[in-house]
Amino acid sequence: MIIQEFCEMVKSSRAKNYDNAKMFWREKSISCTYAYYSKVEKNTVPEISIALELIDKLGLNRRKALYAWVRDQMPNNELKAEFSEIDDRPRFSAEQRSDQSCVVNRMQTKLLIKNPVYWEILLYFSTATSKFVPTVATVSKEFNMTQSQTKKMLEELYDYALLDKNSDGQYESKKWMFIPYEDEFKPLRDLNFRRAVGQFAKADPDYQFRTTITCCLLPRHQRIIESKFISLSNELIDLAQTEDTKDTIPFTVGIYSSPRIFGND
Repeated sequence: MIIQEFCEMVKSSRAKNYDNAKMFWREKSISCTYAYYSKVEKNTVPEISIALELIDKLGLNRRKALYAWVRDQMPNNELKAEFSEIDDRPRFSAEQRSDQSCVVNRMQTKLLIKNPVYWEILLYFSTATSKFVPTVATVSKEFNMTQSQTKKMLEELYDYALLDKNSDGQYESKKWMFIPYEDEFKPLRDLNFRRAVGQFAKADPDYQFRTTITCCLLPRHQRIIESKFISLSNELIDLAQTEDTKDTIPFTVGIYSSPRIFGND
């Protein structure tokens, strides 16, 4: 039997607050018969009006619950994956689409590939933006460079419109730095990925997490994987928005998928 996501969501939420299904149905005056509701908990997806009522009376996250309900209507996994996103397969979260985001262009990419430290500096600025305004001195100390070197690099990033200046003449950046997915930006994405993996081994072990899955899939499943992971990325960005305090620290969350090549290295 295929487990229906929406039904599992309803049953799990109900069980946290009510001892049994009938108690919930009676106390919340659900506008369907108990027999109908009991079938929902037994894996029958309800009609939309009842689904909306259950979402409301259980206090479920409406977006997540409705997406689960829609996915349950789809006949196969590939179509289910189409509803992992909030609109037509977007590449950005709502926050990344805002004026808080800098989408790297073709000319800027050439600069960032020429000297990978430039990208590190941009990430440093973007993660610091909600806490403090980095100065030449703080960047110099963080990156172990002389202030004259640092000043020259920041000026070049400013000239390439990757950094701005505030009314006090201090350098500042957008909150989100985004490398497009198109093939022409692949070298920069690869560079960023390699640097992120390299930094993983240096991180505090208490805050490290890693896991891999090796299994047999069809090439077309890559689209499903991509859709799920982009959805997760957007959830993480939304989470970062709700936890925007001075206690936060920069985290890099890396996800990848590719055919496994076996061999004796």
